[in-house]
Amino acid sequence: MAVIHHVNPAETFCVIGAGIVGQLTALALLDRGWRRGILVENAMPPASLAGGGILSPMFPWRYTAELNRLAEPGCHAYARLSERLAAAGCIGNDEFFRSGIWMELLPNEAEALADWREYTLQHYRLEPRFLNEENREGVYFPDLGSIRSTGIMRGLRQYLISRGVRFCRGDAVGWQTGLHGLEVRLQHGSAIHCEVLVVAAGAGAKALLPTGTEQFPAKGEMLMYRLGADAPKELILAREGYAIPRSNGDTVVGSTLRIGDDTHYPTVTGRYHLQRLAETLLSQCRGRKPDAHWAGVRPGLGRDYPYIGRVPGEKNVYAAIGHYRNGLVCAPASATLLAQIICGDVCDLNSDDYSLPSSRSNSSFLSR
Repeated sequence: MAVIHHVNPAETFCVIGAGIVGQLTALALLDRGWRRGILVENAMPPASLAGGGILSPMFPWRYTAELNRLAEPGCHAYARLSERLAAAGCIGNDEFFRSGIWMELLPNEAEALADWREYTLQHYRLEPRFLNEENREGVYFPDLGSIRSTGIMRGLRQYLISRGVRFCRGDAVGWQTGLHGLEVRLQHGSAIHCEVLVVAAGAGAKALLPTGTEQFPAKGEMLMYRLGADAPKELILAREGYAIPRSNGDTVVGSTLRIGDDTHYPTVTGRYHLQRLAETLLSQCRGRKPDAHWAGVRPGLGRDYPYIGRVPGEKNVYAAIGHYRNGLVCAPASATLLAQIICGDVCDLNSDDYSLPSSRSNSSFLSR
């Protein structure tokens, strides 16, 4: 098992990255008795804000057990989080939407589905659909849905601030160990002192943790249509892409995928591709212009599940990186696992499965 470095929860933690993984890690530490924390917001918006918020991996039978174990509690966790934030007056009651999800099942995937069925707890049924003028086999999950990422993150931020967490804007460029703990250096010259550091910087983590973890940026673009009563009743995930209905009738269609692209601006090419996709999945989008178009950069990784745990060779430095296209759904379990590791608690999952690899290049930033 991984070596645990016990820390005093009365001390300050610092999280580099204020996306959903970083914010939920801060919440998990607060819930375990920590009283002071700082979240460092990068200049570029986190991938979480651009995500569609599907609370399942896309076609979970195509993923490893390690990824599915992180993702499985996601929908239930967001339902509880939404209730908690609504009770605190931080969000309304419409950010979480249990619409049900229909996923296309390709002819060669029956065996993979059977293997996945052996360890999943998700309730589902086989259900064909008529889509794009053809009959398609599929799997329907009545208990799943989506979360509006912008709303839940805005409410979570407000809640964390009410609990004493500070948000600091600026790109972190490194850290070093001093007489009074860790010192995190920011690009504009200031520094943050803390006892525990968590790197959850999304696509920006590669510059902070050159550990040979095969990290790469992956740009995605999405459209939104205000369909109102014409919105689909459930979330549709087909071979071409997906359509995500919101409780207010807005429908998000996505997405493009450009591996290696770290730009955050939407493109004309992406818009036209997504419009054709929308018209393929939803006849009600034909002849309509989209109401919004945006892009985000996901933190890609050379495997399909993230690294979570202590940074090798460092004391009280931890990371949760490489969530790729599953950051939102995996964030609750990822944050819980990392908080359990930091606090020396018994872990719900095998922490060794997610531990970061050792690397000679992992010199943190002591020489920078």
